Amino acid sequence: MFQRFFLLGLTIECIFCLICIVGRLNQLSVGLWPLVFTEIVIECMANAEQSRPLCCFPVLVKAKYYPWILIGIFTLFFGFELSFFVGFGVGYFYHYGMFTRLELGATSATKLENKFPFKQFLTKMYFYKAGSCMGGEILPAFGQQAPLPTQSV
Repeated sequence: MFQRFFLLGLTIECIFCLICIVGRLNQLSVGLWPLVFTEIVIECMANAEQSRPLCCFPVLVKAKYYPWILIGIFTLFFGFELSFFVGFGVGYFYHYGMFTRLELGATSATKLENKFPFKQFLTKMYFYKAGSCMGGEILPAFGQQAPLPTQSV
């Protein structure tokens, strides 16, 4: 989850800065809101035919139209914010598979943790391997001492 959050946030800010530099725009990014729009688009497109309530109004809309209506409402209230639309677009890029080559899978994470600089942390008690975080190992119950990891040769 953190990897996706970092990847999408970095992509949003890079695209936003590129558009502002090329277009000679003097506009500020509005914090986490573009990332919120990205997550809304990803969630709504995962269940596109499901009905969702529209904010506090007693109206149900299909999930695939919800981000469009929400960004329209935000534009009416706050004016045109480029970063909202960049986050909106990055959400659709993610949904349609533009980031699949950049995602980190379990096998890639296992290979990565055996290389520098993570290799030195493998024997530390506080370091959880990719397999143990995904249910590969049983973690100790609350209040019990965690066993020291054994180093296999």
